[in-house]
Order: sequence, then structure tokens, then C-alpha cells
Amino acid sequence: MNNNSENHNLENQSEFAPGSIKTPMVAIDWFRAAPWWRLLTSVLNVSWRSSHVLFCAAGLLATDSIIRLCNLLFRPEPGIVTTWIQSRAIATPVPSWILADVEIDPPMHFLGVWGAYFIPLAAWFASPTLRGTAFAIALTLGIVAIWSFIGGCLVRRTVLECGAQVSAPWSETLRLVRSRWLSIAWSVTMPACMVLVLAMVPWILGWLSNIPWLGTWGVGLLMLPVVIGSLGIGWCAAITLLGFPLSVAAVVTEKKADAFDGVSRSAAYAFQKPTLLFLLVTFLYLISLISGDVFTVIVGAGYGIISKAFDMGSYGSLDELGAFPTSMFRSTVMLLLSAFSFSFFWSATAVIYLILRRDVDHVEFDQIDLDLPVSNHPKIASNEPAMLPNEAE
Repeated sequence: MNNNSENHNLENQSEFAPGSIKTPMVAIDWFRAAPWWRLLTSVLNVSWRSSHVLFCAAGLLATDSIIRLCNLLFRPEPGIVTTWIQSRAIATPVPSWILADVEIDPPMHFLGVWGAYFIPLAAWFASPTLRGTAFAIALTLGIVAIWSFIGGCLVRRTVLECGAQVSAPWSETLRLVRSRWLSIAWSVTMPACMVLVLAMVPWILGWLSNIPWLGTWGVGLLMLPVVIGSLGIGWCAAITLLGFPLSVAAVVTEKKADAFDGVSRSAAYAFQKPTLLFLLVTFLYLISLISGDVFTVIVGAGYGIISKAFDMGSYGSLDELGAFPTSMFRSTVMLLLSAFSFSFFWSATAVIYLILRRDVDHVEFDQIDLDLPVSNHPKIASNEPAMLPNEAE
């Protein structure tokens, strides 16, 4: 009996011996545990990538072609919309001996790019005539067709690399965005169409006010409920102004998302968390100012070095090649700076969407529709050391 009790005590002691205690290992996902502002630091890494800048440069050239075509067809008031590519030269922080006496305008900031997409609306307000209306509609359709595709591709690549931490091949990105192109375009234009439909009511009443027997009193009574309903028109306009980039991000991020999903998510995120949205926009605006100056220094220094090297190997200078080549060279520099602004805007839009989605729907950053098995996407290299075989056991 004593032997049995002694054996039992020895077994208990062996179980609690220091070498026999097994501590469970808990893995911490530091990416998910990181605060939301940590994702903002990834915007610049993606936005000034050469492929993204050149992709936006192609979009700017296509947009300029649309602007010229609309001006040629409808000829609205002169000087309403001319180009999206910056052409004005001001002082730059780069020393003059590097730039070879070339002054470069820093690129547009984050809010400036946001407002550029509403240039057709400003053109219509400046010229509310039949030609001005046709010009604004045609230019809007052209901008939506071009930038719903370009913006969708850039947002798709950003959400995969910043959110899911996987690389985004261009072939797969182009295929997915091409399949959802119409949904992206419709999600952007749907709130604007709602505004136009609601605006038809006061337009009709304004036409009826010209009828003598109806008079201003009758139309005034009919306008009273319309004025009360101006809040609804204002909300639809706010969805158009604030939510159009978020709707693009929703369509390319969520699984089998369509235009209605994009509009509903953009409206929900913008109006449920307006303070967070304004805070994110403020941070990104400040980042765009600093990064724009840095990118200006990079491009300006590169152009200055090329110009100096050409001058050393030539009897003349780069500016002496003629007015057309010199203008083409400097326009290319301005195009690259403008393209960076738009690349930064769409990369920042993807980050804003991921942060708002996690705060509203409690969905983690990496829960994204990959559209293919995860194994087909090469994983981005991590700084964490690999687990040894005995640790894995």
C-alpha cells in the first residue's frame, strides 16, 4: 500500500518537474494588432512606384485628349477646362545649379486631385447653357470611363499589397478590373444620376413659371415641398462628392461586389464615421504635401543631371535644340509630377477604405477577395524570422 502511494507521489512530482512542464505557444498577428495609422505609412511606398506613375501618366494623356475633343465639339466658354497636366512653373526647393535654371511646380495635393474630378461640374456652373451642359456630360462620361479603370487597377493593387500583404500581378489586376469595369463606372455615376433626376423637378417648375395663368404664386407653392426636400438632394450630392473613390475601392475589394454594393458601402462608411474620414483625409493631405515636394526634388534633380550631362557632351545646351523639343522635355517632367499626384490619390483611397471598413464592419485588413487561391499569389517578404522545425512541433 505504501509502495503504491509513493509511486503515485513520484508520478505527480514528475508531471510538475521544471523540465516536463509544456507552455502553450501563442502566435500574435502583429499586422492585425497594429493601429490603423500604421497603414498610412504604406501609401507612399506604393504610390511613387514607377509602374503606377506611368499608368497614371497614360490616364492623364487620355484625359487631355478627351478635354480637347469636348472643346472641339461643343466649344463652351473659353478657358473653362484646358488640361489636367500642370503647366505653371513656380519656385522649387531644388538648387538652381541642379535644375539648370528650370523651375518646376510641385504636384497637386490630395484634395486638389479630389477636386479635379469635379471640373465638369464647375464647367457647367460657369456655363449653364445647352453647349455647356453637353460639354459637361461628355467630359464626365470620358473621365468616368478612363479613371474608373485606372483608379480601379491602382486601388486593387494597393489593397492587396497593403491589406492582404500579397503581391498583385498586373495581369490579374487588369483581368479583374476589366470584368468589373461597368460596375465601377455605374457605382460612381449612380449618385450623380439621382441628383440629376431630383433636380428635374425644380427645372420643370421653373419652366412652368413662364406660363402666365399659373404665375409665380402657383409655382411658389409647388416649390415649397421641393425646397424642404433639398436635404435629400444634398445627401445625394454628398455621396457623390465624398463617396465616389470609396465606391471604386468597394467594387474591387469585396467578393462579387457590384455597383449597388459600392454605393451602399461608400455611403455607410462616409456617414457613419465622418470624423474618422475627415481625420484620415487631413493626415493624407499633409503627407501629400511633403511627398509631393520630395518627388519634385527627385524628378527635378534627375532632369537637371540629364541636362548638365547633355551640355557637357554637346557644343550647345539642351535648350538650344529648339522650342518644340524643349517644350516636350519640360512637359514630360510636368506630366510625371501630375501623374504622381493621381497615383497617390488612388493609393490613399484604398487605405482609407480599409481603415473605415475595419472600424465600421470590424473586418480585418487582410480579408480581401483575392479572386484566386492564395497560393497563386506570391507572399511579400516579411521581416519576421522563419520558425524552426522543432518550434513548429
